[in-house]
Amino acid sequence: MSNLLEIPDDVMRIILEKSDYFGIQSLRKTCHHLRNFIDDVLPSPNTVSLGINVAEKSINLEIESRNSKNLVYWKYQDPEFSESFFRDFQIFLEFFKSQKLPLEIFSINFSTRNSSKFLENFGKTGFLKTTKISLRVFNEIETFGILKMMDSNFLENIEIENSTWENYILQTEEIRNSEQWKNAKIAEIYRFDIWSPSIFSNFEKSKGYCIDLAPEDVALLKEVSSFRILEFF
Repeated sequence: MSNLLEIPDDVMRIILEKSDYFGIQSLRKTCHHLRNFIDDVLPSPNTVSLGINVAEKSINLEIESRNSKNLVYWKYQDPEFSESFFRDFQIFLEFFKSQKLPLEIFSINFSTRNSSKFLENFGKTGFLKTTKISLRVFNEIETFGILKMMDSNFLENIEIENSTWENYILQTEEIRNSEQWKNAKIAEIYRFDIWSPSIFSNFEKSKGYCIDLAPEDVALLKEVSSFRILEFF
């Protein structure tokens, strides 16, 4: 412990710059002095990807760093698992504000339909910088609840997949009117039905399953300039 305390501040800053998020948090927990120093500096976590799995009685969090090949994994399953997760997640976000580059991908998987409390808490965390978002969800409520919290200045690729194989028509009004959807370049929707391909009119590349094509939809599809690459299943 004394050796750590003897390290000059400028050297400690270099160590933190080379550390992944797990290393930063490990140092942060060694003593009050380092904790205060790290909280003042807020070094970048150098994170490439972030993944969350929301289950009925647990939440899993995976963090991949640019500075390490290791994938940091936490599982929250105590009686207060949701509160524990969001407490740690908020700490991560404070450090992530120091990171200049966005995530390469943020993924979230809902394996429970009981997601209202998670969405409520997630909506309080602030905008997240990511180039791509991958969602495995049950409905449009979960889709929009997560999508609206992404920073629209960075989001380019949106992937949405049904968590089940059940037929479900995704209601897209709120989704398509969001700044995140309007500013993205690529959109892919799997195992959900959609009413009209017009939802993809602003994308460079898109994939989806349309349950019915009205005459106006066919006319829209002929406007090749609006659909550079369009696939329907």
